[in-house]
Amino acid sequence: MDEATRLRLYNEDHALCLAWFEERSGTTTTWPKPIRDKIVLVTQYKGIFKPKWMPYVLSVRSSPKGPYIDSPVTYNDDGTWSFRYAREENKGRSGDSLFTNRALQACMDDQIPVGVLYKESENAPYLVLGLGLPTRFEESYFLFESYVSEHASSVPWHVPPIDGSHRVAALQAMYATPAETGESVLDALGNLDVQRNAEGKAKRHQPLTLLWAIGEARRRAPRLTGWPLARERIGALIQEFGAANRNYAYLPFLALAGTDIWELTATPPIGVQSSDRRRWLNNQNPVVKGGFTQPAYDLFANSVDATTEAALFLLDTYFDDMTPAQLLLVLKATGLNDALGHSGDSELQAPQADRPSRKGGAARLADTELRIAIERHAVHLAAKHYRTQGYDITEVGKPYDLRAVRECDELHVEVKGSTGTADDVELTRNEVTHAREIRTDLYVVDRIIWDVRADGTINTSGGRERLWPDWQPADAALTPTRFNYQLPGE
Repeated sequence: MDEATRLRLYNEDHALCLAWFEERSGTTTTWPKPIRDKIVLVTQYKGIFKPKWMPYVLSVRSSPKGPYIDSPVTYNDDGTWSFRYAREENKGRSGDSLFTNRALQACMDDQIPVGVLYKESENAPYLVLGLGLPTRFEESYFLFESYVSEHASSVPWHVPPIDGSHRVAALQAMYATPAETGESVLDALGNLDVQRNAEGKAKRHQPLTLLWAIGEARRRAPRLTGWPLARERIGALIQEFGAANRNYAYLPFLALAGTDIWELTATPPIGVQSSDRRRWLNNQNPVVKGGFTQPAYDLFANSVDATTEAALFLLDTYFDDMTPAQLLLVLKATGLNDALGHSGDSELQAPQADRPSRKGGAARLADTELRIAIERHAVHLAAKHYRTQGYDITEVGKPYDLRAVRECDELHVEVKGSTGTADDVELTRNEVTHAREIRTDLYVVDRIIWDVRADGTINTSGGRERLWPDWQPADAALTPTRFNYQLPGE
């Protein structure tokens, strides 16, 4: 690898990892072992491996057994190669928003090489293609071409990398603020690689584990929890709300380590089967601890807003078939009912205007329970409107609510609901940014009527529907309602 490329790398560990792929180019390998300081080169959870410690993809692997169909490798007479590599897709999320795809795009923009492993058949060993560059993106595929040094002679790998601390500091600053940390955490929540049942329904093992961990952070429990205690707490949640045996608690505890927001003090050996991973976990001494990374833990421990947005995203995405009363039980079981139900956060509470729209019911309902019911009612009406216009509708959740597709026409819809007369609506920074970058409609349903059924669930009806097509939130119409204040030093 030439010096100009080395200067673009993130740090010395990045260079050492890429050296492994370059030096073994053209050879076959079993599953690569970690290198210095237990730095792993690939992950078993995803074909695209973006390590937690840098903003770039380190490696990709292609296998015929995977869920994506990549093209065969084309070899050229001059020894170079190329192939088309499918980007990651996630039902209900835009592919452009997934952190793996964004990290590959960063490699393409900054000309950062990526290590490539390739299997021609299911039973074949991995072939180390070496280093590749994503050079173009077309129709859900990244075109990878073999990396060619910019100069004939490359810099020997034993030469220490030239100091790139200025670049490291700039890249680290991408996630320096609480707001940007919050965005990266929500990205991870939106990219969970969850198992699905025979009907294709997402299992709730990981979402329940994350809700529990958020609750632990809110009460400032230790960041990492030993496996015996985690097994008890996660197992009880899975059995109660996940329709599964409590013995499966080990699955999310280990699988979440494949995200950017979860860490373990030890990981099972590569290639160990599922039941053996549970046995390994139970037999470790000292016990394995797991939990949020420090930035994620600090975010939830210190921010009600972040807790609210993350928890409601998980509930909306994975618990959408539950009644509001059932959702409240989930919040209570994970220790989040106080943080979400009575936080004083205006985004959580049902609109106070026109409270007489409630027609009956003596019980005082949690604000979160009512907010969810009002939001679901508004989304239902918006989806119905666009279906009558011939659009196919997909519910997304964040950073917009609906994707509407009609032939070659696609638009995104931001939906807001209110029990009062809405002269304004609350927007997150992500919602504003998304609407400015991608064609978006604003659909507002206000004056929604609600009451309480005999079983304690909320019934919603009516509402005034208004539409602002091709919505562009103007700066002059935006009013700041909260500020982050950095406390002065003592």
